[in-house]
Amino acid sequence: MKQLCFDNSSGAFIKARIFHYQQLPIKTINVKTEEKEKHDEIVKLVDQLLTLNHEKSETKLPSKISQIESKIDYCEDRINEIVYKLYGLTEEEIAIIEGK
Repeated sequence: MKQLCFDNSSGAFIKARIFHYQQLPIKTINVKTEEKEKHDEIVKLVDQLLTLNHEKSETKLPSKISQIESKIDYCEDRINEIVYKLYGLTEEEIAIIEGK
């Protein structure tokens, strides 16, 4: 049985067997439906997040960092909303995921 090992922050390795990953509910996108638009929006938002995080690491001014963090929060929240819709999650399930 195949195993994957990941190094965590303490230097220890975490072992996960392939069958653990095979049980994850990975959403397959149908490119002939509105799911393609959601996919494209997620890709765009991820690109924005990469740019914003780079800007944040280069910025020294606290007020500018705060603005960037607000934009990052918006992008992350929007990605979460799209993913929740793709998986058809209920308000109760979303509350569980968000720890509310």
